[in-house]
Amino acid sequence: MPIQRNDEKYRIAKKKGYRSTKDGNIIGVSGRILKGKKNNKGYRLFDISVDGEYLSILFHRFIAYEKYGEQLFEEGIARHLDGNPLNNKWDNIAIGTQADNMGDIPIEEVYEKAKTVGLKIRKYDYEEIREYYHNNDISVEELTRIFDIKTSSTALYILKTDKKRDHEINRRKYDYEEIIEYYNNNQVTIGDVRKKFNLCNDYYVIRILKTDPDFKKKYDKSKNYEEIKKNVINFFLNNPYVGNKKIAKKFNISESYTSKILNTHPKTKDKNKRLKYDYEEIRYFYKKKENVTFKDICKEFGCSINTAKRIINSDSDIT
Repeated sequence: MPIQRNDEKYRIAKKKGYRSTKDGNIIGVSGRILKGKKNNKGYRLFDISVDGEYLSILFHRFIAYEKYGEQLFEEGIARHLDGNPLNNKWDNIAIGTQADNMGDIPIEEVYEKAKTVGLKIRKYDYEEIREYYHNNDISVEELTRIFDIKTSSTALYILKTDKKRDHEINRRKYDYEEIIEYYNNNQVTIGDVRKKFNLCNDYYVIRILKTDPDFKKKYDKSKNYEEIKKNVINFFLNNPYVGNKKIAKKFNISESYTSKILNTHPKTKDKNKRLKYDYEEIRYFYKKKENVTFKDICKEFGCSINTAKRIINSDSDIT
């Protein structure tokens, strides 16, 4: 049966035979000193098993229970008098209220925490930011840089709090013309555009690019789906070591859309899982440069060391 009260587990730990020493150690049932582990707040703890359930016991709270008994649960808080969560010696452990516990924290630490909180709740001049945005033809990303706002989401939130002009913001989070121009003037994939402008996903990139009439004509998936699907699958089967990125570039589609197509065909589904990367390109890179390590391949192509080893070792010319 699960333990309902947090206090009960300390009583159970004592009944099981766990005990503490004056110098702040915990002795286990076997008679050995427990190392324990630290939680995210810096307190040491150990685990006990009760009916197949593991329960975490705080060192300092267990020592306080041994020292003060049931009075601990009446007072509620086990304190470190010097403010050090790792100093669990008996003479450093006391009980008290939450206010008493806060008083144990060193004043320098209190000041440091206050500074951190001050930075987190940094205020911006909403009116100034809104006026600048609406008086200048800029994107939310540019606005974020100009006013040193922490994130573009924060900037967008500031703009959207102006309900009168909220409709003007929805389509101007990014500079559409800049994105379309970058795509048209460079041989890049939808995925490349997404990474360059830090967009949320490939479909959002396509939605922006479709505001360009020329792109919309080229990229009409509803009319060309079957034809694109057939061409992609045939190309993949005839070129089994070509990665999704190269296929996407060849057929002017996104990498996620390429993967979706390949996953619909039984002959390409299993292979597609292993061909996220362009095998030929990686092998060429490995052969061309001297003293290339697997780490160099990982940095260049963004794959893991195991993937790099598998790709290189699968080439009979190299091995």
